[in-house]
Amino acid sequence: MKRTVAITEDGSTVTIPMTVSYNRIPAEDYQAQEKARQNMIAKAQKAHAERTAKANAAAKAAKGQKLDPEKKKQILADLNSSQWPSIANRLRGMSRFVPHPDDFDVAMRVKELQRHKVVGVYMPARKLWLKLDPIVEAGRKEMAVAKTGGDNPFATVDEKKSNEGRGLREWTSGDFKVEAEFVRFDGAKIVLKRKDGKELNVPINLLSPADQKIAEALKKPAKPKNPFE
Repeated sequence: MKRTVAITEDGSTVTIPMTVSYNRIPAEDYQAQEKARQNMIAKAQKAHAERTAKANAAAKAAKGQKLDPEKKKQILADLNSSQWPSIANRLRGMSRFVPHPDDFDVAMRVKELQRHKVVGVYMPARKLWLKLDPIVEAGRKEMAVAKTGGDNPFATVDEKKSNEGRGLREWTSGDFKVEAEFVRFDGAKIVLKRKDGKELNVPINLLSPADQKIAEALKKPAKPKNPFE
């Protein structure tokens, strides 16, 4: 193939003749190269699957186990670092982290980092907390049951339902959350009491759908306190 390239600049023209010679690869050679490429892809996919399976097995084995003290110390040091890249790298490395109740302080630090000013920190923190939140909440309930000895075994279904949501818990309204205790209803509002004793009047329709259901259930009187506890 022959072509001529002409370049004009500032009134001057330069002509460059070009000749390109090529040979088409034989069909059998192309098939051999394609086979080698497919084998390379299959090998890479197999290696990736093996690494993923190994990582998942390690995460499953570690589930429910406390962090090694030194490892926990390093994790908290990274999460409390003044250098945001160190925090971001640690958060990304915690994608398979399943907190033991003794390590809930690590999970709560992740929760706090959702308010970090750097997007590279608060975005992975939010993503990780979505996974950790239900685990921490379930762990808290289990510890509360163990501490109190569980619910009254003689309570009726209605009595048990009437106590759901009582005590200090997290209430949600859009992107806002607060830890507070149900006090009473005030018309179309629910009165909550924060840890510091301050009472909040919140319109019921601003609560999350799940919290609205709990609020409606709380209209029923609480079951009597067991005098033998």
